[in-house]
Amino acid sequence: MHKLLLLIAFTAASQIAFSQTNRLTGKITDAANAPLAYVTVGAYNPDDSALIGFVISDKAGLYDLKTLPGNKDLQLVVSSAGYQTFSKKLKLEQPVTELNIQLSPASSELDTVIVSFAPPVRIKKDTIEFNTAAFAGLPNEAIGDLLQRLPGLERDANGKFTINGKPVTKITVEGADFFSGNDGITLKNIPAGLIDKVQVTDDKTKRPGDSKTPQQKKQINLKLKKAAMGKPFGKFFGGAGTSSRYEGGGMLNSISSSKQFGVIGLANNLNRTGFSTSDASGMEDGSMIESINNKRQQATGYSPENSGISNNWGGGINIGAKHKKDVYNLSYTGMGASRKAESGSLSRLLIGDTILSNQTEGTSTSHVFNQSTSGTYTRTIDSNTNLYVHSTWNRTQNKTSGYDNGSISNNKEGLQNEFANANKLVMNSNQFSIVGSFNKKSANGKLEFESLTFASLAETSSQNNENRLIQYYNNNIKSVTDSISQQTKYLAKDNQVYHESGITYKPGTKHSFMFFVDYTLVDFRKTRDVFAWDQSASKSLRNDGLSFQARITQQDISPSLRYRFDYKKIGLFTSLAYSNFRQEGSLTQSATKHFGRTYHRFLPMIDFNYGDLKLRYLSRIWSADNESVIPYEDSTSRLNVVKGNSDLKPAMRHEYSAEYTKMFTKQNISLHARASYSKYKDRVTQNTSVNSKGVTYTEYLNTDKYETFNSNINISKTFQRNNRTITAGITGRFDNTHAALYNNSKEVMMKANSWTAAATLNASMKNQFSTTNEYALGYNENKYNSKDYSNYSYLRHEIKLNQTLRVFKKVSLENSMNIIFTPGLPAGFRKSTILWNAGASVHLLKQEKAQIRLSLFDLLQQNTFQEQSIELNKFTQTRNNSLGRYALLTFIYHFRAPAANAGK
Repeated sequence: MHKLLLLIAFTAASQIAFSQTNRLTGKITDAANAPLAYVTVGAYNPDDSALIGFVISDKAGLYDLKTLPGNKDLQLVVSSAGYQTFSKKLKLEQPVTELNIQLSPASSELDTVIVSFAPPVRIKKDTIEFNTAAFAGLPNEAIGDLLQRLPGLERDANGKFTINGKPVTKITVEGADFFSGNDGITLKNIPAGLIDKVQVTDDKTKRPGDSKTPQQKKQINLKLKKAAMGKPFGKFFGGAGTSSRYEGGGMLNSISSSKQFGVIGLANNLNRTGFSTSDASGMEDGSMIESINNKRQQATGYSPENSGISNNWGGGINIGAKHKKDVYNLSYTGMGASRKAESGSLSRLLIGDTILSNQTEGTSTSHVFNQSTSGTYTRTIDSNTNLYVHSTWNRTQNKTSGYDNGSISNNKEGLQNEFANANKLVMNSNQFSIVGSFNKKSANGKLEFESLTFASLAETSSQNNENRLIQYYNNNIKSVTDSISQQTKYLAKDNQVYHESGITYKPGTKHSFMFFVDYTLVDFRKTRDVFAWDQSASKSLRNDGLSFQARITQQDISPSLRYRFDYKKIGLFTSLAYSNFRQEGSLTQSATKHFGRTYHRFLPMIDFNYGDLKLRYLSRIWSADNESVIPYEDSTSRLNVVKGNSDLKPAMRHEYSAEYTKMFTKQNISLHARASYSKYKDRVTQNTSVNSKGVTYTEYLNTDKYETFNSNINISKTFQRNNRTITAGITGRFDNTHAALYNNSKEVMMKANSWTAAATLNASMKNQFSTTNEYALGYNENKYNSKDYSNYSYLRHEIKLNQTLRVFKKVSLENSMNIIFTPGLPAGFRKSTILWNAGASVHLLKQEKAQIRLSLFDLLQQNTFQEQSIELNKFTQTRNNSLGRYALLTFIYHFRAPAANAGK
């Protein structure tokens, strides 16, 4: 509580300090008095070159610096690509000072002003370049922490970045992939102190389906400081703690403009792989999740990969090179885990006045080993010709054994049955994928040829041995004990091929005419053999009722005509595709059933932009999941058999959306808003039935009654002064689903609404203090048009508090708290969770290369995996054992290039 009060006092004092500052405004023009847009205007402390504040001029050349101290010497630096840097020392004695500036064309002489006062942001055509010195934080922070502080960049709960509302789909180092584009390794293991510039540009890498819609994807390129180029850097760490917790590992890299090499290795029993973005969130051990109407949201539990307790080990190697026109990258990672889990679940299905409850308890052990090899090759044949190839091979081996028992009860019939189950599962999967693209432009730039091919080959095999003991208790039958020994073998192959090629003709700068042909092939095969052990006959008999062979193929040939128009603020993209969609298959059980159908559809699409406003309509074919077509047995209950339906039709989806993104450069305000509406024809839904004995049956069917509406808005404002940065933001989201449910063949219409409103406040002071805070309020409700179903609604509160404070020159403190309170959940569901982690570090040696860190996890002992799912008319609570409370003492040594943090 005292730390929270100190944080509030610090924030209030900072706001007061900002409110007492003076303003500097004016207009920036060129030698012909024409306004200059996207010019960086920065104010610096002339004594130590520290950045006080900056803005970027708007399209009219206007700028407005609002956070400058009065009666104090300032160094004003104005810079723009292609112009000489303007520098002037001044003192603001009035509340508002107007200063118009005229920039001269750049000369060939070296401008020494830039060396002392590097502009925090440069904008040149479609490139935004951030100078990391202007946004530096605490020593030894990773690049992922620095990126979150850059204006316009936002990071979601999954570790993915967006800039001004546009997704960041690629992160490179010195223009090349790092560990074949594994963002988790890049964000967590590259020190921010080694980075000189962060460049944001358009991601021009072609991916399957990109040509169908005008994608606006971004990529981030990290430019190293000159002192770090070609020199080794990395870190090594080892730690031990209470409850026999341990961790150890390291990473060593060397990167230059032409070569890169890296190795990584680790071992721990902290449920961390070290290779994913979920591990890149500092002290936050696991993400909190909730399922509302099949949507994953932040809420009251921990992600499944953090359930149970596992011993993890892994390693990897990365090699990259540039040679003239060629760029290569090859990486390998391998990760093994041995996990012990204790689980329990309570599920309640409400159908009319019948409540079917399923409760289980169980334990399991598993051994998993995953390998991944990835390679990338890029060749720039000439300025108009490019070739790109990326391939990946993954292999996973999984051995699991477990025991669970439970009961199924019906409120109308009483206890139906009890069951116990022991099983052993062996599963192996392999997947190989490759994507290649080729682009060729004519010398005059009017013609462009594009070709892209993607292929994926996947195979999964498994063998599951089960011993089940089921005891039936029912008003209609006597007590019966049924013992089942069963072996199930699966073999599934899912192969896909996608190809697109097309020609674009641009007679001028405004118009583009395109013709493309897309081809998709999906070949899915699955075999399941179920054998039951007949003790009287002492032999294994094949169960034809649960065994089958299935093969489903889908082909889609889609030629399309496209047109694009760009003029000033107006942008228009239209497409009309003709889809020849063919789906056929066969299902063999006691008899063979064949099905086949062909769909001919015209799929229109239109995308209209006016400045920062985007409107879109598109239609597409959405086919049913292959598992919905074939029958399978629900693993949660011996009595639940999903029938499948080979007559399911592909669905037509119509989507309408509006999006608005705006950067108000003068006020340092970022705004992003989006709304979308979707409607399906022949959407796949479920018909769930419960008979008098409580046996549940599910089948899939088509329905036209499914509509969704989603909207969200994000607004943030940044204040900067004297190495201090404060960013305040608000976020809102609303979701609505209107759908038909089918239970016991009775149609019930459901309306599901949810909204979330959040306020964030982030602050940092260079080398001294950093905090991120958020309060979110969420609301969920489900309403039905039948009295047989109970409407429900509830609120959810979430508070996140994260602080890092340098209390002494060599000592820092960390605090991380996540509080969730959901008072309106049904009885039996967990309503509150408080996760509290804390830590302290002592920094040693020159440039603080060494660190001794004491971490305290789950101080309130609430780190128990607890996932709560509310899905249509079904409530489920799942829990697993997890790490619990422990303390960990870790020694970290940072190995990096000499003086790399000191300058370029």
